[in-house]
This record gives sequence, structure tokens and C-alpha cells, in this order.
Amino acid sequence: MCGTPKGVKAETDGKEKDSQNIKYAKQRAKMLEQGKQSWIKRMDADNKIRWVRSYKLDEEDYDTLKSEDVTESMSVRQLKNELRLLQVDSGKAIEKKDLVALLSAYFEAIPSFSATKLKAQLRIVGVDDSKCVEKKDLARLLRRSILVAVRQQFDGWVRSFNIRGELSWVPANKWSMDAIIRLPNGQVLVAVEELRNAAMLPFARKLGWFRHKVGRMRVPWSQAHQKIRVRRRNLLADAYDNFRVLNSLQFRQIFKFEFVGEPALDAGGVAREWFSEVGRALFNVDFGLFSYGDVDNLCYQINQNSGMANDNHLEYFRFVGRILGKALFDQQLVAAHLTLPLYKHILGWPITLQDLDFVNMSLSKSMKDILGVTDAEDLMLDFTTTNECFGKMAVVPLKVGGDDIDVTNANRHEYVQLILRHHMFDRVKLQLSQLLQGFYEVIPPALVSIFDFQELELLINGLPQIDVMDWEQNTLYKGVFKASHPVIKWFWEVVSELNQEMRARLLQFSTGTSRVPVQGFKALQSSDGKLNPFTIKSAPVKTSIFPIAHTCFNRIDLPVYKSLADCKKYVMIAIQMEATGFGIE
Repeated sequence: MCGTPKGVKAETDGKEKDSQNIKYAKQRAKMLEQGKQSWIKRMDADNKIRWVRSYKLDEEDYDTLKSEDVTESMSVRQLKNELRLLQVDSGKAIEKKDLVALLSAYFEAIPSFSATKLKAQLRIVGVDDSKCVEKKDLARLLRRSILVAVRQQFDGWVRSFNIRGELSWVPANKWSMDAIIRLPNGQVLVAVEELRNAAMLPFARKLGWFRHKVGRMRVPWSQAHQKIRVRRRNLLADAYDNFRVLNSLQFRQIFKFEFVGEPALDAGGVAREWFSEVGRALFNVDFGLFSYGDVDNLCYQINQNSGMANDNHLEYFRFVGRILGKALFDQQLVAAHLTLPLYKHILGWPITLQDLDFVNMSLSKSMKDILGVTDAEDLMLDFTTTNECFGKMAVVPLKVGGDDIDVTNANRHEYVQLILRHHMFDRVKLQLSQLLQGFYEVIPPALVSIFDFQELELLINGLPQIDVMDWEQNTLYKGVFKASHPVIKWFWEVVSELNQEMRARLLQFSTGTSRVPVQGFKALQSSDGKLNPFTIKSAPVKTSIFPIAHTCFNRIDLPVYKSLADCKKYVMIAIQMEATGFGIE
């Protein structure tokens, strides 16, 4: 789940390249932390799940709103939407300058608002105020939310189904989802308070709660059941035909699987083989539904050109969603790992610019460069992007008249967000919609909302069986470390005491994913597909008391601890934190 940018080679002994690699690794290591801390899930009294933006109070303080900035960066429609969100009446505004004046007046009046009003307004605009101590903190957050909107710096979007069942792309602070889950007879299976409490449980207890609720949804064998018969030589088509005719309630029945002509009794083994074989066929890149992720060839993303390879691709994407949902419902595993943004889409988590790394790493780096360049006009860009289809490039406008709109410092944030939307949503919108609808036919979206995207990966793909001896035998050491060093001995002692779940968490922390190659740890790869063994490098305790993960290099920097107790304490803190897969500095 991590890699290096195009053209950047694996770590070398050169000081300059090493410095660049370490800088990039730290950048990547913080990515999951930022993704989980910048947006916070909220379950409200109206039985809705929502996202609220979390700003750090010590971040850059915006204190001025210039009318000319608003006029230049925001359209009339955007201004009206922002004023509507802030509950400011703009009905009497005739010209754009009137709307600008209303927003400016509201901004200047914020310090005079009561604490109660400030809290209410922050709730409406979707900003977390739990860290505020004084009234002035509330005012700063409300002003910051306005300036982020004016400067087009908003980053966090969620796919959302509208009332017509169409998939759309909405700001995370305007998204909501029903939190009450009901059985077909109308009985409440899960209420908001129970869902909120379940989301705060440790992963093992959370999983137990989830499986208990799934058990209550399951239709008893005596009431109804399904027999799924497939021919091995026609496996995928037969499996698709079996699933295509079923409805949501039928997917909650008990399935018995049979390979035609084979007398094996399905006591679980046939089902496991069925899911394994069908999953392998569906995710075969030659079938055309999926392509490899940009980071490595072990994760799959939706192939934007799937329609060119398969006429029935949308029906098959719904089938994929049903397979994933039914596997989760029946505690079966699907071997194919998805790219991280797809897990986020399933859960309804905000997609940010950082997620573009998993789809197109070189494009992601370019977008960050555009935001950091002194003068964006020097890049001579317009509001278009390109799509590749079988080697041919097609220019796609990002907005109406995009080929006539130059990218400037004033609009570059909008340009970057439109690029994000196009590559994470627009170009795979139809396929994503079918996959999600198929999944939700089996598993209610609110039921999986208790998990984060890395926990969902473990649920769908399973906890790996991690052989500590194989891991240790295929590890390299750098700095002062060698196999006989006391800290290394302590480290492997700690790992050997962990259960499989915590070993998977440690592997996620260290390499960015819980996957172990089929050939074992000797086959671990870097982002460019080259063999890159797990590495432990020594680090002074004064640099960081915690291990620091360099996931793109399959490496951790381990402090030279003074005792086994210290080693165990800080390693466990690192891997038990809510956001796994990142280093602590």
C-alpha cells in the first residue's frame, strides 16, 4: 500500500538520495494518520451518520477575508451555497457584490457571536469543536471554515447515493447516512446508540458484535436456502447466472455450493474453494474489470476502460459487490486486495488528495507540486486532463469550457480538487455505483460503518497467517543492529508473543499492508516491483521514542531501547493506535 514516485529508485547509500527517500517515506507514513484524523465520524440524534472536519487549533491562523479574493475565487452559485450553509438570507442580493458584502459582514461579526451560536454554526458547517477551550477558539474555527471554502482549499469528498439512487460526489461535511438498521419485518436490528458504542470497541470485540448482528439477519435453513451449482469449465458465467437472479433477502439465506460432477459435500471447504476460485477469475486483469494499483501488482483498482474489455461490465461489477458482501456475510475470504480508496468508498469515508497516491502516484505528486509552486501560471495548464485507452490519449475538460481556463494561483486549488474528482470518481462512477449497490444488497452500509478502512481490508481479505520464524529469517538489519543485538532479540520476542491480529497490525504498520506474498517474506517487494526485504534500522532514542515506519521500503527505524520492557511498550503503542500504518514522530 505504499511506494515511491515514478522514477525514484529504491534506497541507496548516497546521502542525497537517502535524504530524499527518508523525506518521502515520512510523508507517506503520515498519510493514513492524516486521513483518519482530519475527518471525524459523528452519529447524531436524528439517526444520521455524518463527518465533521477536525482542524488543529495551532494551525496557521486565518484572520482576514478580502472581498477581492471572494470575488475572484467564488462563483455566484458557490457564494449562495456558502451563505445558505451559514444560514444567511441572500434573497435581497441583486448582484454578486451584494453576496460578497453579506459574506464579508458575516465574517467580521463572528467574534461577537455567543458561544452557543458559534457551536451551533460549527455543527451546521461540519467542524469539530471538541478541542476548543475558549470562545475565541470557536470563532477561529468558524472563520477558518469560511476561508477554506473561499480559497477552494476544501479537501474531503464522499460518494453519495441521491434519492434517485444515482451516485454523486459531495463535500464530506454535507454527507449523511441513515444509522438505523431494520430487519425485513421492520424490527430495529441496530439503533444509533448501539452503533456508536460498537464503533468504539477494540477490533476483536467489534468483529464479534458485527458477526452477532449478521447472525440475526441470517434466514434459517428451514425457512429458505439456496443451492449454487457451477461447472468448473464455465465457472464465472455459471456463478454470475446464479447470483444475478437473487434479491437482497435471498442473499441472507444459507448457500450450499456444488461443483457439477464432483460429489464433495459442502461442509465449508467447497464454499471456501468456490469463493477463492470465483474471486481469482473476477480479479484477473485479463478479464478487464480491474487493473493493478499504481503502487504494486498486489492491489486492484477499477479499470476505467472495463466497458471496452467486457460488454456486460456493469452487471459484473454488481456481481463483484455481491460476492464481496456475501463473503463478508458468510465469513468467507476474498484473496484479491483492493486499493485503499475502494475500501473507503465502501465505508463512505472521505476521499482526500492523499488518496490519489494509490491510483496515480506521479499525478498525485504533480498536484502537490502545483499547490506549492510560486506561480502556477508558469506551468501553462488549463482545466483539462487526459484519459488513456489502449495507448490512445483523450483530452477531457474538468468543467465547462475548461480548455479555455488557465490554471492560476487563484484557482489552482479548484483545479486540483477537480483532478481528484475525475480520477477518483468520475471516470469509474458507473462501475463504482454497481459495485457498491451489489455490496449493500447483502450488507447494510451502516453495519460496516463501525470499521475503518484498514479493518475492512482485514475482514474481506482475512488475517494473514504470519510465520514469525520466516519473517525473522528474511529480515535485514542496518545501523548498529545485527541479528545478535539485544534490541533485535527483544523485538522478535515481542512479535512472537503477539496473536495473529496484532502481527497483522504490526505488518500493516511496517509495510502499509497486512499481506504476505505467497512465497513468504523472502518475496516482499518495493513499489517498483523489485525484491525489497523487511528491514530494521537502528535509530537514536532521542530522535523518536517510537518506531517509525517507512512503508514504501518495508522498513522500520527502531530506537535502541535500554530494556525489553521499553521495547514492548513503545512497539505496542505504535501498532495499537487507532490509525495504523504510520509512524509517530
